[in-house]
Parts: sequence; C-alpha cells; structure tokens
Amino acid sequence: MIKEVILNGRAVEYTLVRKKVKNINLRIDAGKITVSCGPRVSVGTVEDFMRSKSNFILAAIEKTLKRVDNSGRPSSYDNGERVKVWGEWCVIKVTKLPNNLKRGRVIFNFPVIELQVANPLDLNDRMRTYEKWKQGMVKGKLDEMTHYYYNLMLPRLTARRCHDLVDIRYRLMKSKWGVCRPTLGIITYNYNLFETPQEAAAYVVVHEICHLLEANHSDRFYAEVAKVLPDWKLRRSLLNTY
Repeated sequence: MIKEVILNGRAVEYTLVRKKVKNINLRIDAGKITVSCGPRVSVGTVEDFMRSKSNFILAAIEKTLKRVDNSGRPSSYDNGERVKVWGEWCVIKVTKLPNNLKRGRVIFNFPVIELQVANPLDLNDRMRTYEKWKQGMVKGKLDEMTHYYYNLMLPRLTARRCHDLVDIRYRLMKSKWGVCRPTLGIITYNYNLFETPQEAAAYVVVHEICHLLEANHSDRFYAEVAKVLPDWKLRRSLLNTY
C-alpha cells in the first residue's frame, strides 16, 4: 500500500506493509521507503513514528540517491546515456548489428561504448548485449587481480596453513561487494564492481583474500589488509561512495 506523509514540509511517499511483527520497522533502499508494522497499528501511529525520524529519513534518502547517481549504472542502455567503466565516465552509442553477425556485441573505444544490436529499438536486446559484455569485463579484470594478490600473499597463507583458493565466482548482490567462504576457499564478487574505480575494486579483492587468513573483521584482519594495501582506508572510503 503506497501512502504519503509530510516530513519537515516535504511530501514523501512510502510503502506500508502489514505483517506479524512487534515493532514498526523502516527500510530505505535506493531512495524508496518501506515501513512494516503489525496489522493493528494505525496509519497515524506509523506516520507519527516517521515524523519523529524525519531528519534521519530525509538524510538517508539524499545519501542513497547520491550513491545511485554516482554508481554510473545504465538504465535505458540507449544513445547518449552516461555510464561508468572502472570509475571513469563513458557514453553509450547504439548501432545496428552488421547483417553477417547474429549476436549483439560491444566495441569499446574509451570513452565510447558502442552497442551493436539486431534491433536498436529493443531495450532487452540492448540490455542483454551490455550486461553480457560487462560480466565478461568484470570476470577478466577481477580474476587477474585475485590471482595477482593471492600469489603475493601466498607465503603468509601457506605459513598459516590456510585453505587454498579453490574458486572465484560472480553474482549480483544488493548489500555486499564480495563474500569469502574461508573453509571452502571460495570468493564471490559482485558484478557491480565494474562501475567502481580499480583502486576500490582491488581493496575488495584483498579484503576477501585476507578472510582466508582471518575470518572476522578484527584488528588482526585489518593489519593483514594493511600489509598489502597501506592506503586501504582511502580505498574503502572511495568504495563507499558507490
């Protein structure tokens, strides 16, 4: 149920979800607000709660919208759309695929990303072609980074009898840039690292490899990160803007 409330003089839409919960819960994702509460909680009570959190809610909306804007991820995949490739702004150009080719392809000549597709007016065609190219670019770069830093850290990993790196995987994730399963030797990266600067992506790579040494986020863990990337705090701050 979509409703509207006035917060500090500003009209704000939110989605109200009723379910079996004891408290009023609020979530803000990409500038969109979702409030969940029990079936007997009145709308007035919900909106009084939201008004009491007005400053926090409005600040969080602005922060998430800035992050979305900075991400540089495509939405229309159409001519002139600006997107980021490893932190650098580029522009999409859509052209018709040559008749002798059957599958869409991307020709990247920085800063132009040329999408050659069978039907330039078909959003799904443009999106499939771009995303397939993006995934290939991410795998190539992060595989290379991971093997480089893993080999750099191998003496310490061997001395500590850590699990070998068995597999590197990729998927889209909403709230994490990477995940390491130390007992299995598996690291998974978020495809959306593609839009971040390579310095920030390298921090994620080293961060996840260090979990083979330390499974938590203790001082010992960050000491291991610092041995490889002394400027890791700056890199993490850069990553947090995406």
